[in-house]
Amino acid sequence: MRPWRWPATSFKVTYQGKDIWKFHPTLSGVKFDRKLEWVLAARWANYKITEFHALPGWDQSYILAAYQSQRQIEAVLAKDQADKQKRASDNKPINQRH
Repeated sequence: MRPWRWPATSFKVTYQGKDIWKFHPTLSGVKFDRKLEWVLAARWANYKITEFHALPGWDQSYILAAYQSQRQIEAVLAKDQADKQKRASDNKPINQRH
């Protein structure tokens, strides 16, 4: 793990015209050491951890930022889908709700 960080916001991902990092999907409450995120990013990018550690710091940070962006995109889309389903359910007559 290198100290230099490539910010995930550098990818300029938007959803519905808004910066993806302005959305705050519900947190699961799961907590973990930041080192785990680097390991998960390496696996996500199909690197063995030893291969990942051999990469220059800039490359490691770039992969981590892409991984973080992907996770944020997935979280925002999942939250949006859940909100749409809830709105659809709330609009059904009471006898048709599950």
